[in-house]
Amino acid sequence: MNVKLFKPNENLVDIFKGKFIPNEPVIIKMHFGEPGNETAFKPEDIKPYVEALKELGHEVLMMDTPVAYNSPRNTKEGYEKAIKERGYDTVGAYKVVDEYVNVDIDNMTFEVAKDLSEAKNVLVISHIKGHECAGFGGAIKNLGMGALSAKTKKIIHNASKPEIDPEKCIGCGVCAKLCPAKAIDIIDEKANPDWNKCWGCSICEISCPQEA
Repeated sequence: MNVKLFKPNENLVDIFKGKFIPNEPVIIKMHFGEPGNETAFKPEDIKPYVEALKELGHEVLMMDTPVAYNSPRNTKEGYEKAIKERGYDTVGAYKVVDEYVNVDIDNMTFEVAKDLSEAKNVLVISHIKGHECAGFGGAIKNLGMGALSAKTKKIIHNASKPEIDPEKCIGCGVCAKLCPAKAIDIIDEKANPDWNKCWGCSICEISCPQEA
């Protein structure tokens, strides 16, 4: 694998030249960021990439899929509104995916973004972030999780279930308050998860003040 690290102020046209199939559109798979998130990419960070690709004769489409957790970005409409609020409509064409194709791997069906599965040119732009399950997420997570439907994302997260130590749990309710799936109730001063609702996101695990 030929990997090159570069800064946006380098000559992106020269860097991209010969890297993509000519006269074919380029999809930029990216994360547009939550409304108000100041650490995510900003439109001015992505604009040089879009302009360089256009200069090389490519149509460019910035793209992402709705998230699975509780967020304005968990629906196509909500995500599109967030994209405009963050100013990406001034950079170029964008799309929130709402069509998927089924891909079967190891007895599991993954719903993969149709546009990405059919694309001939894809540029993945990823921010590095901490992740409670994987440690760090980057380009692999951007595609491996970010190119999937919310339904499939939940199934993947669901493969990991936290365990609760009843001796440590004091029923403070922090986990129940933060759980995006609303899968935890406090009963008899103990956390009582509904594993059928649990997404396996591990937010309860990392947020528990008792480390229960």
